[in-house]
Order: sequence, then C-alpha cells, then structure tokens
Amino acid sequence: MSHVLLNIFVALVMVAIVACSVGPEKAHEEEFGWIGIATIDTEGTITIQLRSQEEDGTIAHGYFSYPKDHEDYQDIKQHVGKLEVGEEKPIPPWKN
Repeated sequence: MSHVLLNIFVALVMVAIVACSVGPEKAHEEEFGWIGIATIDTEGTITIQLRSQEEDGTIAHGYFSYPKDHEDYQDIKQHVGKLEVGEEKPIPPWKN
C-alpha cells in the first residue's frame, strides 16, 4: 500500500509543479471530505481522478488507471470500496 501512496504523491507533486495558482480556498479534502472520484469500466479497470490543493491555492490533478492485473489494483479496490459500472464514487483520503 505504501508504494501506492508514494506513486500518487509523486504524480501529484509533478502535476503541482506545472499547475497554475488560484486564489486561496479551503483544501478540497477539508471542504468536501474526499480527494477525487473513482469509476470502474466493464473490464474491471478502476480509474481514479484525484485533486489536491495547497494552502497557497496551487491545485494539482492526477488521473490514474488500474487494470485488474496492476500490482496496486487490490489496494485501490479495497480503499475505494464497492464500485459499480457507471458509478462515480467519491474517494476518501488515505490515512497515513
């Protein structure tokens, strides 16, 4: 599970480097209680779209797909919970 978080963190940091800065707002996680949206397709691939916002207003977005044979698939599936085709499910923050 730790390499899942590391991969997500690295991707979000890379996106944040090129992200534009906007006016100060509450962090997405604090404001909504979730950090992104998960979907699953008919083949079982889980796609997650993540969003983070720094205190200075910098926003980062990440988009990740996890096919069933991906090494992190079970960790993502367990974190997201039951997911139906066509459903857009909010993703709660990972606990450290």
